[in-house]
Amino acid sequence: MTRTAALRNRRRHALGGRSGKGAVRAQQLMTFDVTVPTVRIRLLGGFAVWVGDVVVPDNWRLRKAKTLVKLLVLAPGHRLHRDVLAETLWPDRTPKASANNVHQALHAARRALAEAGAPASTIELRDNIVILCPAGGLTVDAEEFLAAATDACDVPALREALAAWTGELLPEDGYAEWAGPARDRLHETRVGVVGRLAGALIASAAAGEAAALLEPLAADRPLDEPLHRSLMEALLAGGRRADALLAYNRLHTGMIEMGETAVAKTILLPIKQQEPGHFAFYQMSAMLMIQDKVLKPWQLFLTRVLREKSYGLAGTNSRDDLRADMGRVAVELGIDADLEGYAREIGRVEQRLLWADRQGMTFPPYILKALRETIDLYRERGLVPTLA
Repeated sequence: MTRTAALRNRRRHALGGRSGKGAVRAQQLMTFDVTVPTVRIRLLGGFAVWVGDVVVPDNWRLRKAKTLVKLLVLAPGHRLHRDVLAETLWPDRTPKASANNVHQALHAARRALAEAGAPASTIELRDNIVILCPAGGLTVDAEEFLAAATDACDVPALREALAAWTGELLPEDGYAEWAGPARDRLHETRVGVVGRLAGALIASAAAGEAAALLEPLAADRPLDEPLHRSLMEALLAGGRRADALLAYNRLHTGMIEMGETAVAKTILLPIKQQEPGHFAFYQMSAMLMIQDKVLKPWQLFLTRVLREKSYGLAGTNSRDDLRADMGRVAVELGIDADLEGYAREIGRVEQRLLWADRQGMTFPPYILKALRETIDLYRERGLVPTLA
C-alpha cells in the first residue's frame, strides 16, 4: 500500500460513524496532520530556523532544546536515539534523569517551532528514535553547500558553491565537541573548493583573483603545502614575485613555529638567507636534496620556479623596478634593521660554497652595496610595507 493510500485509510477510519460538524472537524484535523511544512535551517554563520517564511523567534525556553534540534540537524537522516541525545546533552546525569530531560527538551523544542507555525509532528519520538521532520520538507544550508561543492566542475559552478558558504558552522558552539567533526568536514570542503577554483582561475589567466582567494586561507593554514603551492603559483603567474618570496618566508616561519623543522631547515632557511643573484648555493643545495630524495614533487617545482624567477630580482639584474621589489622584501622581512649583519651571513655562504674564500674575502663589499641599493630604491618610491 502506498503512503497516500494509507493516509486515505486513516482519514476514513477517523471519520467512521461521524456526521455533521464532527465529521467536518475530523476532516480538518486530518488535513492538518498530512500537511508537510517547509522547514529551513541555517547552520553556517549562526543558527536560525524558518517555518515557511516565518522565522522561529530566538527565545527558546530551554537552551538544551535548541541544542537538541542542532544535534538532529547534524545527525545522519536527521534522527538520533533518545539515549544518544541524553548522553550528549546530560553526560553527568543518571539515565532516568537524563531521559526525563530529553522529554522536557522535546516539549520545549516543539513549542519553539510552533511559534512559527510548525506542527508538533515536526519532531517525533518513534521507538526511542527522535526524528526531525519525518515527513520531509527540511532544507539545511550546510547540506546544500556540501552538495554544490561535490557537483561543481567548472568556474561558474565553483563560484556558486563558494557563494553558498556563509560562515563557519555554528560559531556560537565553537567549543562544543559534538560540532567538531561536522565543522572540520565543512571547513576542509570549503578549502578544497577554494583550491579548485584558484587552480581553474590560474589556468584561465585570472591569477590575481586566485591569489586573493588563497591568501587569507594560507595565513590561517601555515603548514598546508598544497594550499601554499597554489598561492605561490598564483602570485608568480600574476607577476607578484616579491609577494611569492614573502609567502615562502611565512611558510618557513609557520613550519618552525609548528615544530616542522625538517623541511624548514633543509629547504626554506637556505633560500631565505640567499641574496638574489647567487644561484650557486641554491642550485648545489637543491641538487643535494634531490639526490637524497628529501624534496617532494611540489618542492622541486617551487625550487625551480623561485631559482629562475624570484631570485633574479637584484644583483645580476639591472632593472630598477625589480630591484626595488627586492628592497620591499628586505624591509618587510626586517633585513634593513641590520644590513651589515645580513651581508656578513651571505658572506659566510660565499666563503663556504663559492669563491670568496679563495679571494681572501670575509665580507664581499658588493653584497652590502646591492642590498642598500634595493632598499633605497624601494624607499624612494614612498611605499609603505603591507605585511606585519
